[in-house]
Amino acid sequence: MKTQHLIICMRIDSEIGQKINIALNSIEEHNSGKLRNVFRAIDFNSPVAFGEKKEKNGILKNLLTDLCILYVRIILKNFMAI
Repeated sequence: MKTQHLIICMRIDSEIGQKINIALNSIEEHNSGKLRNVFRAIDFNSPVAFGEKKEKNGILKNLLTDLCILYVRIILKNFMAI
C-alpha cells in the first residue's frame, strides 16, 4: 500500500492512535540501525497525552492531514525538479 493511501485509511479509522503506534513500531523495526527506540516512548493511543477518544481522534486526524500535505509537497517539489 502506498504511503498516501495508508494515511487516508488511517484518518477514517476509529482506532487511529493504535494504528499509528503499530505503523511507527514497524518503521522502527525495519530501520533499527537508525531508529532504535526513537518511537518507543510515544503512545498515540494515550488519553493522558491526547485526551479521550473523540478529542484524541480529532487531534490525530489533523496530524495525519498535515503529514499528508507535507508528503504531497515533497512529491511535487521532486517532480518539478525533474
